[in-house]
Amino acid sequence: AHLPALVVPRWAAACEVLLGDVVVGDASDEALAPRLAAPVATGEGVVGQVLLAGPGTGPGAADQALVSELAHRLALAAEHARLLAAAELATDEREAVEELRRLL
Repeated sequence: AHLPALVVPRWAAACEVLLGDVVVGDASDEALAPRLAAPVATGEGVVGQVLLAGPGTGPGAADQALVSELAHRLALAAEHARLLAAAELATDEREAVEELRRLL
C-alpha cells in the first residue's frame, strides 16, 4: 500500500481505494472503524469508492474535503483513461480501414 502513503500520509495505514473489484490499500484492521467515504463517480455512474478509517474521535471537515477531492481526482483519472482507450481503439480501427483500402 505504497500509494496511500504518498497521497494521504496521515491516513495511509487506513486507506482503501475501491475501483470495480480492485482494492488498493488495506483498511482491514478491525480496530480501524470506517470514518470517511466518498464515491468515485464518472459519467458512467459510480465506479468505486475512497474509504478512510482510523482510531480517534473522528475526522474533521478538512478530512472529508480531502477524501472528496481524492475521489473527484480518481474519477477524472478514470474518465481520462476510458477516453484514451476509446481514442486508441478508434485510431487502430481507422488504421486498419486505411490498410484495407491500400490493399484494394
